[in-house]
Amino acid sequence: MKPSLFALTVALFSGHTFASNAINFDYVGVGYAKFKQDNFISHDGNTFEASKQFADSWVAAAQYMSTSGKGTMSDIDEILEAKVLTNLHIDGEIDYWSIGGAYLFAQDDNSAIELAARINRLNVDYNILETEQILSTGSYLIEADAPHRFNLNDHTNTYTLQTNYHYAFSESASVVAGIGYEYLKDAEQKHELFYQFGGKYSFAQNFTLSALYRNIDIYETYSVTLRYNF
Repeated sequence: MKPSLFALTVALFSGHTFASNAINFDYVGVGYAKFKQDNFISHDGNTFEASKQFADSWVAAAQYMSTSGKGTMSDIDEILEAKVLTNLHIDGEIDYWSIGGAYLFAQDDNSAIELAARINRLNVDYNILETEQILSTGSYLIEADAPHRFNLNDHTNTYTLQTNYHYAFSESASVVAGIGYEYLKDAEQKHELFYQFGGKYSFAQNFTLSALYRNIDIYETYSVTLRYNF
């Protein structure tokens, strides 16, 4: 994604109504979610979301994502000429909370620009079994350590500022693309730029199928939700 795709964000026009029903900020939704960390196992689960537009141009929104995943990560180390394979068998859960607000600018009847701010919380809980296997010993006698289990339980807060551009192709179909900045309070690399894009299709009165992908470099989120518009 190139930042030039979002050059339209500098041209903000006033207005508060949309001819297209595809751009809708009043909904509740439920669906599938995926959380993927950089160089780590993926997590799948459910997501719940809600949004409400009020005073013409203001939006309040919230999302909860609950995911879990299992997998094995392996690494080979050389110790005194021996090659040791270490396996981490991981069973974990990640919960993600987000709440925030946005201000809307309507460019025309079929598009809108959204300036949004969010406060997020990320909870992680991992049960890990570590095992070792000696692949080769060389000239030394090396024994593998006994398997052992440990738990990793932690949380962090993140803060997001972003700009999203919504465009409706018809009464039933629309797309959204955005760029933003996220501050990760407890991460080693605290400052991250990100992008996101997605689409929505209204297939029946008051019901919309929505999909969204978000990339924040060190982690990614995917969601597909069924929304009820009110």
